Amino acid sequence: MTFENMQAKTKESKRGGKRPGSGRKKGQPNNVTKPIKELAAVYSVEVINTLGELMRNGESESIKLGACKELLDRAHGRPAVCGEIEVSGIPKINWEEMRKISEAACKQADEEYDKIIKGRAERLGIKLPYTNSGD
Repeated sequence: MTFENMQAKTKESKRGGKRPGSGRKKGQPNNVTKPIKELAAVYSVEVINTLGELMRNGESESIKLGACKELLDRAHGRPAVCGEIEVSGIPKINWEEMRKISEAACKQADEEYDKIIKGRAERLGIKLPYTNSGD
């Protein structure tokens, strides 16, 4: 069975997988969280007033700043997170050196694997047809 046949069979399937028209429609509220949101909405005005009070009369600057951020987020939405990051002080990667290190590590891992497998095979009396290292 080819990959394309498997995909076609999945699309035709009556069970499992994504089916056209399934799931909650865009804009439709989540009925599971609806009662919780309704209960929380009762306190909205009080919460906004408390944030305003903390913004003006908070005991520390961090409390005042936190209240300001919360009020702005509720009024205008959270700001988009974007920006550029400049990194300095990191040496350039020598890819040829990395390739050599990787090959050496793979060879060492193969040799260790072969030792383990050979040891287990000997203990169990099993003859191995081949090994990774070509012995």
